[in-house]
Formats: sequence, C-alpha cells, structure tokens
Amino acid sequence: MQEPDGHREIVEWERLAEQSYSAMYDAPPLSSTKDAYDNACFQLARAIEAEQKHGLEAEAARLIRRRDHIMAVYDSQFRGF
Repeated sequence: MQEPDGHREIVEWERLAEQSYSAMYDAPPLSSTKDAYDNACFQLARAIEAEQKHGLEAEAARLIRRRDHIMAVYDSQFRGF
C-alpha cells in the first residue's frame, strides 16, 4: 500500500525538525543555537499545517506538543548563549 503524498511531506518536515533540534545540541561551544531552533520551529509549523490540512488533528496536536517542548528546552537551556 502506497502512502499518500501528504503523508510523505509530513514525515519529511518532522524529520527535518528533529534534525534541527539535534543540531541545537551539536552546536560548537559559544556558538548560536538560534538558527537550529528557528529551523525546528519552522519545520514543525509546516508539518502541523499539513496535518491539519489533511484532517489529522490528533497528529497535529502531537506535533504541537513537540514544538512546545522544543521551545521550552530552548528557553531553559539555550536562550541567551
């Protein structure tokens, strides 16, 4: 059974967001993590929009919780560095 194009798009946006989130931790000392953070938020926003467009509200809610977690981590561990 083949996955719909929308599903592949969502999976790709989420994969990119997780990659960007990991990059926050991989940043060299004293370098900015803001770009990786911004990328993760942008990519999750695209995935959330795609989930909502396809009526997948439970999945959109899961991604919103993930985005909120990433925002909280950034605020508590990286903001101001």
